[in-house]
Amino acid sequence: MIKVLVAAALVAAGCGQSHPEGGLESSAAAAPDPRAYGRVGEGRSSVEPQLPVLDHRWTADDYASATRILERAGATSPRLLPRRDTRVFQRMTSADNLGGLDDPSLAAELRAQQSLRYEPPLRTLLDLYERYQPGAESLTVLALYLELHGRLLGDLDDALALRRATSAGERLRQRERLAALAAARIASAAPYLQGPHACDAAELAAIAPRLGAAIARLRAVVPPAVMDESLRTLKAASDAEPDPRRQAALAALIR
Repeated sequence: MIKVLVAAALVAAGCGQSHPEGGLESSAAAAPDPRAYGRVGEGRSSVEPQLPVLDHRWTADDYASATRILERAGATSPRLLPRRDTRVFQRMTSADNLGGLDDPSLAAELRAQQSLRYEPPLRTLLDLYERYQPGAESLTVLALYLELHGRLLGDLDDALALRRATSAGERLRQRERLAALAAARIASAAPYLQGPHACDAAELAAIAPRLGAAIARLRAVVPPAVMDESLRTLKAASDAEPDPRRQAALAALIR
């Protein structure tokens, strides 16, 4: 069922190039382990020089450029993807990157159009981390992806309510596809909440507030029936968790 929803929910958006891509290291052995850098956000990823600069919000074009580079990096070695303790991962997954989408001076339809440009590269970024770095990193990217969808679906609702959508019928169908896609990605995160790829209790406790808030925002704008399967998956994971700290973090995702 989830695979069907994901396949049905693919949406088109423009992708630009805003940063020179440069070359990648050819040897996985030459890549330093980012975890050696210590505290979260202070390390440097070996692919950082090829990625968009870190001193400003990343745009949709920045994400499109970054995902092209990271796709090549992941194919070379999964270790080349930035980890949680690197500066580039902190910039790449910062909710601040979406802050410009909340401009109240723009009509809801225009905000939705801007948000739609972020969806394809963020979906690709989530795919990459689920494939190459499952666990704490992929859950953090999932939180960002769901935050985007919460904004986007809210703007689409506002545009439809004001009858200012470019094409009400197409926007409504687009909304349904996006809601289904977001719900399916929540359910697909189950292996990173429990099992061999699950992050440890401390990491899960650190991620849960942000991820739970993103899920809550989605629940406010998505019909309950669309979220039912995803929420059942999260509840089952919480109910089956024997560790009290992990169980509390999992329960926080569906409150």
